[in-house]
Amino acid sequence: LPWSGIDRYTFASVQPVPESLVVPHGEDVQFQLLLQQQSRWRPQQASAAVAGRQLAAPLNADQYTFSLPARTQMDTLQLRVGDWTGQIQLQVAERPELKSAAALVTLPAYLQYSRPVRMDIRGGAVSILTGSHATIEAEVTRDLTSASINGQPAAVRNSVLQSAQLPINAPESLELQWQDVLGLAARNAFKVQVNAVADRQPEVQLRALEPQAVVLDTDAVKFDLQSRDDFGLRQVGLEWRGVPDPVNNPEPQTGSRIVETGSPELLKAGGQTVFCAATEHVPAQTLELRAWAEDYLDGRGRIYSSPIVIHVMTAEQHAVWLMEQLRRWAGTADDVYEEEMRLHDVNRQIRQMAPEQFDQPTVRRQIEQQAAAEKANGQRLDAVVMQGEDLIRQAMRNREILAGHVETWAQGLQKLQDISQNRMPSVSRLLSQAAASRSSSQPQPKGNQVPQITDVESGFNPPADNAAAQQQPGNKPANSRLGLPSTVVQGGPQPPPGQTPPAADQPMDQSVHQQADLLAEFLKVR
Repeated sequence: LPWSGIDRYTFASVQPVPESLVVPHGEDVQFQLLLQQQSRWRPQQASAAVAGRQLAAPLNADQYTFSLPARTQMDTLQLRVGDWTGQIQLQVAERPELKSAAALVTLPAYLQYSRPVRMDIRGGAVSILTGSHATIEAEVTRDLTSASINGQPAAVRNSVLQSAQLPINAPESLELQWQDVLGLAARNAFKVQVNAVADRQPEVQLRALEPQAVVLDTDAVKFDLQSRDDFGLRQVGLEWRGVPDPVNNPEPQTGSRIVETGSPELLKAGGQTVFCAATEHVPAQTLELRAWAEDYLDGRGRIYSSPIVIHVMTAEQHAVWLMEQLRRWAGTADDVYEEEMRLHDVNRQIRQMAPEQFDQPTVRRQIEQQAAAEKANGQRLDAVVMQGEDLIRQAMRNREILAGHVETWAQGLQKLQDISQNRMPSVSRLLSQAAASRSSSQPQPKGNQVPQITDVESGFNPPADNAAAQQQPGNKPANSRLGLPSTVVQGGPQPPPGQTPPAADQPMDQSVHQQADLLAEFLKVR
């Protein structure tokens, strides 16, 4: 009957098609149209139309495969196979993408962890301790209908997929796939490389906060101890061991103490710690101090830091050692003094040269070398002063050394510091000025003298007999011009001939005098 719901008979029979189909946004997709086995007509080609475009697909194994162009909005797909026609509403949606992925790792029992460890795997790789068990969990942007890991079905809960527990004993590659409620799958499977790793040993470091090789047995030496582990620290501590010596330390002592007790999930431990030989009942000797750390792996034992060597002395031993160091220090200071004396002798010889010799290149180079040597010797003395300051700090810690002696040493050290930081640099600068100065004994080039109108005023002094100062007729310059008139007071005193020192001689003379003064001050400290 007209307008009844009876299906129209066709010779070409096609498998039922959905009323609507969701396609991924902006992507070309393949659509397959299947013929039924009992179809009486099997056309060699089917056609389709979408968004004004005509498509054709040949028959291949009872199916037609159409390549649908990328869509960004809803549309209708018109289909024709022989005398059969149909249409499908195309819906557009984004593919379900990965939001998060993690491995829930149950660590081996010896680590004593109270809960699984969550490790992010979005980067596509994860390192898991050998002997652990891991559950892979991933969340996507849309609710799922199915998922698989390496082809094995995975549990699905809303938008989350989860694997069964996987034993971690060797490296393994995992491939995660899923399909959402719209029938869309991820563009590509998510791949994860799982690496099985061993339990690494702890890292431990020991650093002296105030480095010093020699300490008193009553000194509290401060150290910074730091340790870390990949899973957990059981405890960290400090160990000391005497350095064996057949004469001075035939029976070295050893000892240890815990600095901090750890816990299964404590990854970092340490801080400042103090060692005092008297408190630990360790006699004076040379010691090696090391920090140590233990983790929870059975049979591993302690892991040690690099050693720090200290020489522990009694107050009497320290005083004897300090006197020896002071003698050596005084010898080094004497070397600086002797070098300064040598430089002073050379400077005196240069000062005694004739004025015209100062402009000779060899003399200027010699003065420059003297300036550089003076600067270097000042730097040597500065290093000597720093060594002396260290020795004074050592002496202040020893009750066996009188305070008056320490004060005397400190006063002498202040004088040496003034010499190295002020006086010797001043001598070096004067020598550099002398090397750069031009001797006044050399004739200076004279330009054209401009004639002037000069009004000579009589003074109280008798006029000087200086013929060169008077105007001589007939010596008018070629380019003559008149300047402003000036007044000269006649009869001023003139320096006697030969009394004006050369320009280079003045800083040279000052450097020699200053060097003599600093040597005299240096001699008082020796």
